[in-house]
Amino acid sequence: MENEELFEKYAKEGGNMDVMEALRLLTKAYMKECGKSIGMRTIVYTAAEMWQGDKLKAGCNNEFTEEQVDGPMAEIMPLICEEYDPDYYDNWDIGWGFSDEEFKDMCLIAIEEKRYDELTLRVLCWGINVKPILCQKWMDEDWKRTLLATDKS
Repeated sequence: MENEELFEKYAKEGGNMDVMEALRLLTKAYMKECGKSIGMRTIVYTAAEMWQGDKLKAGCNNEFTEEQVDGPMAEIMPLICEEYDPDYYDNWDIGWGFSDEEFKDMCLIAIEEKRYDELTLRVLCWGINVKPILCQKWMDEDWKRTLLATDKS
């Protein structure tokens, strides 16, 4: 199977996985990339944000508050994975300005290199695959809220 086909297969399968397991796998992958690859660290973190924003809800089989769920992914990583040491891992940054195509290309590299286990590749691919759709949806929702707030004033 070619990497493109694997990406599609993994993305489809990944969406059915448990959100807490997905976030744990992505947190571990993020930790693995600290000190190695800002690009891979960025796609892993971004995929985790997609899981957080779309599937993680306060009180749904987790003990997160709404504030934690709506906050930065980095703040819940230590709560998801006990090996995550904020004193170390919070010192690593992620990159900015990657296009959706570049995110997918880096995902294809991760598949090619077998950089992560298959379960991690599934949740990674799901997050990167839905990123353009979710980001557009969230921007539209923010825009609507802004318009409603403007209309009321």
